Amino acid sequence: MGCRELAFPDGLRNFISLKHIHFDQRSSQPIELRHLISLQTLPMFFVRDNELHLDALECLNELGGQLKICDLQSVRDKEEAGKANLRLKTKLCKVIFEWSKFSNDTCEEVLEGLQPPSGLQSLIVWNYGGENLPSWMSRPVHGSNIGSLLLDNLMELELNNCINCKSLPPLGQLQSLKFLALRNMEQLKRIGNEFYCDGSSQCEIEVFPALKTFILRQMRNLEEWTATTAAIVFPCLEELLVSNCPLLESVPLTGQCLSLKKLCIEDCSRLSSIGDGLATSTVLEELTIVTCGDLFSIPNLNGFSALRSVHVSDCGRLAIVPIAGICSSLKEFCISKCNGLSKIGEGLSTSICLEELKLSDCAKLSFIPDLEEFSSLRILDISDCHKLETITIRGRCPSLEKLHISSCPKLSKIGDWLSTSTSLEELKLGGCANLSSIPDLVGFFSLRILDILDCHELETVPIRGRYTSLKKLHVSLCPKLSKIGDGLSTSTSLEELKLSGCSNLSFIPDLEGFSSLRILDILDCHELETVPIEGRCSSLEKLHVSSCPKLSKIGDGLSTSTILEELKLSGCSNLNSIPDLEGFSSLQILDISDCHELKTVPIRGRCSSLEKLHVSSCPKLSKIGDGLSTSTILEELKLSGCANLSFIPDLEEISSLRILDISDCHELKIVPIRGRCSSLEKLHVSSCSKLSKIGDGLSTSTSLEELKLSGCSNLSSIPDLVGFSSLQILNISDCHELETIPVRGICSSLEKLYIFSCPKLSKIGDWLSTSTSLEKVKLIGCANLSSIPDLEGFSSLRILDISNCHELKTVLIRGRCPSLEKLLISWCPKLSKIGDGLSTATCLKKLKLPHCGNLNSIPDLVGFSSLHILNISNCNNLEIVRITGRNSTLQVLEIIACKKLSQMGDALLTFTRLRKLRIVNCPNLGPIPRIHNAYLTELDFTGVGEGLTRLLPDLLQPNRYLQSLTLSDLPDLRSIPESLGDTDFLRHLTIKRCPTLRSIPIDLLGRLDFLRRLDIGGFSEELEEFPGMDSIQHLRLQELRLLGWEKLRSLPYQLLRLTALEELEIQRFHGIEALPDWLGNLSYLKCLRIVSCDKLMYLPSERVMRSLSKLTTFIISECPRLEARCSKESGPEWSKISHICRISIMCKRPLQDLDGYE
Repeated sequence: MGCRELAFPDGLRNFISLKHIHFDQRSSQPIELRHLISLQTLPMFFVRDNELHLDALECLNELGGQLKICDLQSVRDKEEAGKANLRLKTKLCKVIFEWSKFSNDTCEEVLEGLQPPSGLQSLIVWNYGGENLPSWMSRPVHGSNIGSLLLDNLMELELNNCINCKSLPPLGQLQSLKFLALRNMEQLKRIGNEFYCDGSSQCEIEVFPALKTFILRQMRNLEEWTATTAAIVFPCLEELLVSNCPLLESVPLTGQCLSLKKLCIEDCSRLSSIGDGLATSTVLEELTIVTCGDLFSIPNLNGFSALRSVHVSDCGRLAIVPIAGICSSLKEFCISKCNGLSKIGEGLSTSICLEELKLSDCAKLSFIPDLEEFSSLRILDISDCHKLETITIRGRCPSLEKLHISSCPKLSKIGDWLSTSTSLEELKLGGCANLSSIPDLVGFFSLRILDILDCHELETVPIRGRYTSLKKLHVSLCPKLSKIGDGLSTSTSLEELKLSGCSNLSFIPDLEGFSSLRILDILDCHELETVPIEGRCSSLEKLHVSSCPKLSKIGDGLSTSTILEELKLSGCSNLNSIPDLEGFSSLQILDISDCHELKTVPIRGRCSSLEKLHVSSCPKLSKIGDGLSTSTILEELKLSGCANLSFIPDLEEISSLRILDISDCHELKIVPIRGRCSSLEKLHVSSCSKLSKIGDGLSTSTSLEELKLSGCSNLSSIPDLVGFSSLQILNISDCHELETIPVRGICSSLEKLYIFSCPKLSKIGDWLSTSTSLEKVKLIGCANLSSIPDLEGFSSLRILDISNCHELKTVLIRGRCPSLEKLLISWCPKLSKIGDGLSTATCLKKLKLPHCGNLNSIPDLVGFSSLHILNISNCNNLEIVRITGRNSTLQVLEIIACKKLSQMGDALLTFTRLRKLRIVNCPNLGPIPRIHNAYLTELDFTGVGEGLTRLLPDLLQPNRYLQSLTLSDLPDLRSIPESLGDTDFLRHLTIKRCPTLRSIPIDLLGRLDFLRRLDIGGFSEELEEFPGMDSIQHLRLQELRLLGWEKLRSLPYQLLRLTALEELEIQRFHGIEALPDWLGNLSYLKCLRIVSCDKLMYLPSERVMRSLSKLTTFIISECPRLEARCSKESGPEWSKISHICRISIMCKRPLQDLDGYE
């Protein structure tokens, strides 16, 4: 068996006397079985389509014991099945029929033909696909209609995965059947009278007379199960197991199940009732009901003296567990997730043999029957019973070992019985917000674990006397707790003491001679002043104290805890000293933070195991003990926010140090790295303003991966970094005295180089040329840096960002840069050249060149098909930007203040995805090709020549995406294209300072339904009124800026209809003396600005100005006459504006004292 490579020998057909044969897989089955006529043992037989059929079994009538026939889907019909001649194999005791895949074509015929012998004791069927079971299951012997059945000797019957079967034969007539299992019969919807007997007048008086175990499992569509009234049913039934029958509504137990010992019902979500016959099953030993969400009642369990176990779970509608009378054998009673349960029967009070009582998630349960003289009770576990107020146990509970009570917010009392439970080993109380006291715990020699959590009213933990077995004491989130009993002092076997969130606790009994204590953890005990470690605590491994602001002392016993592994102190702002840590050879982690009065970290002697030292936010700390120098296996040293620390012991030969991080240590002058630091991976030093030196040991740290120096304004040099082939990140910022970065040799692993605000830095060594793995380079604010080494062969470079390097003249990108995605160079006024390698960066997505005034050319951008953003501004010497080839991805093109720029490449024709186009103050830029406008959302032509303005009619063809349009400072613009009115979603429009513009189509503005901001004016000086304003009243403008000219004598009257206007600016209306009263129509106006109106003297009337109730901001700038008249208090116009919240008057020239107004 299990020998997969072995095979039966050839000539097996000659072994005619062979009696026993065994194999366990299809491939091992011998073909010549039919000749082995003496065979008595054949555990399994596999039907093969073309090799071995059931007729091979025809003559094997000596077979006995068990026979399993597999792959019955390969049998064609009843005739072929009959050739197995099973009915003559009278020595067979057990037969198993198995189909390996479901099929209902011929399986009914096949099973009918597989009639077993009448003496069969066990029959198991797997994966049968028929709708009906065979007639021989209920056929009388010799075909008669009277007398015993063919399968009357059958003791065990299992029907598994018969998913198409819709009905059952009268199995109740099988006189010897003891075990019946029906599993996964998906199409079976009803079990009724036909299941018990065939309905003839000769039906037996008892049905299922011998059945002891009945299993119904995974009957997913079974809706109805009824009991017959014509006979006695299940008189010997001992176990009834029903599970995963989600549609079943009732289990029809009758009063005849007098032998029932075990009832288990699980996952029957629609089950609403259990037959009243359960009440007569007084020998019941186990009752389990799980996940029956619709079950609302259980028959009375009165006088169930044999009942040992009750488990009820997830029955949300169940209101009562009706145990009554004497339940003297009950040992386990567990109820959970029964939210509707409000009562437990009084029979629980008689269950004096009870060993486990568990109640959880019974939100409506407010009362538990009295538990008197429960001398056997070992476990009492109650949780999430939100209405429970008391636990009424009377007498002694001498056997109680575990008491767990959690999430019972109304529980106010635990009876005095608890004081008698001196065998208690575990006491856990949690989430009992109303519990104010616990009975005295005196003489609890066996108590090992005491855990109290979230008991907001509890004031005392009353442990008294000796507690020689107590191992763990945890108390947390008990804000009123002020006292822990003196019994704690006797708990010398204690291993863990954890106290947290006990904000009123000011005192802990002395911990003297606690030689077993391993963990001491104290958190958020705001009144605690002392951690009373006294005597020897020789086993202490972890001491954590945090957020204890009044703590001023840790007992001297800490000095004896020489096997301590972790010491963490945090948020102890009053702690000014720690006992000496001398000879702490096991200490691995020392972490101190927010201890504002602490002056010293007293590590002395050898700290040979120290791996991590973290000290932060200790502003008065001035000294770290010399023991640090002996911590030769130290891996992490982090110091931050220690403003008074001026000195660190030498870090010499600390070969294991991986991370050194120092920040905000303002007095520190030296980072004392000495000897070899061969494992150092990260060195971070920041905001150490007096730091002037980093020890030469840094030169030996050739495994360094990250070097970050920031805010070290006094640091002028760094030790030579030679052969730092592992360096991945180099980040230096705000090191104002640093002149060079002394990296030498090859830096083949460098990925990120960031240098910020190092104004004296003049040189980056040639090592940079070897850093061909670089992905990001950022050089910002290095005003003295005049050159960068050649960037040749930088195939991994993705981002190059250079800014405010005022002396830099060249960025020498050479060779191929196929990965470059972002090139940003700004405020480099002396930059004259970018290397030709840029032309190879065809994956570039973003190119920005602002304020490089000396740059006169950039390499050709040919085939830059990935470019998304191109921004060039204030490059006054730049003459040509040559973009050629296809580019369908460009979304943003901005060319600003490039006054010599005259030409751009023909790739503009291919910009089919362009969304933003801004060309500003480029007066010499010649005509450019027509640009595809389909996706354009923002267009800005400002200060450009006639060559570009000619593009407007094409660019303004109907465009459903355009939202912002600016046409400004265009001396050649004479008219506005009619197509502008067809831009459906335009929200912002600017047309100003176009001195030759004389007309705007009459209804153009009125067609811009979505327009919310309009900035318009500064047109031909010959015009006497604003053009194109007649339709403006149709708009829902929110912001309007009007730019006038000399001949205008009034504001456009059409404005009076703009009732939604919130901001109005009037500028350069030199001919206007007074603002009209119709401004009062602008009822939503919040801000009014008046700029450069030389003759303006009068505002609208005071009544009108005060009617503008939403006006909160009023600004006057460069309007000398109006400014004078709006002088505070004295000006004649002051009363019109005095009520406005924010008034700003910015004088063009001093006219008078404006009393503090701007």
